[in-house]
Amino acid sequence: MDLIYTEAEEAELLAAEQRTSIRTYFTCGSTRHLRASCPVRNQRKAPPSQASGSSRGNGDSQGQQDPVPKRAGLSYEKSVCKPGLLVVQANVKGFEKPWRVLIDSGASGNYARRSTLEGSQQYAEALEVQTRDTISVRLATGTLVTVSKVSVDLGVKFLDFDSVERCLVLDLDSRYDLILGMTWLERDEP
Repeated sequence: MDLIYTEAEEAELLAAEQRTSIRTYFTCGSTRHLRASCPVRNQRKAPPSQASGSSRGNGDSQGQQDPVPKRAGLSYEKSVCKPGLLVVQANVKGFEKPWRVLIDSGASGNYARRSTLEGSQQYAEALEVQTRDTISVRLATGTLVTVSKVSVDLGVKFLDFDSVERCLVLDLDSRYDLILGMTWLERDEP
């Protein structure tokens, strides 16, 4: 029995397949995590007692697990997102709630959502030093937008990554608070 797809469905399937192959992590071949959270890599780095599993599942633990601190991390399984997109939850210095971060190799720079920053001290300071310069940015939709050049330095922390990122402030849609592009990828090499 032959399955018949429309051209649009075929194109979307091919694009999803290509995006997945681009993101394959070579140590274990998975597309669902970054190097920092690779179970194969972490097993190699763990002490022998943890790698063999002797600290868990022995008869006297009575179902209790080792306490694991809560921290920002991958949210692939927890949220609904398109295949091939790498979305993480990150802690940003000066903000209580974690931010949704899209890691996008198609973005040339780092971008922060204006509405997430409004009311913060970082944004207020950035507006004080704002120049009359404007910058044009082509969005993923193909739309070219010209905005005032307002940049903020954000302390971003997730998984094993902890850095200060210079981000251009844009009116992004509500799906993501921050987009980390090639400037972050080239420097941090996840």
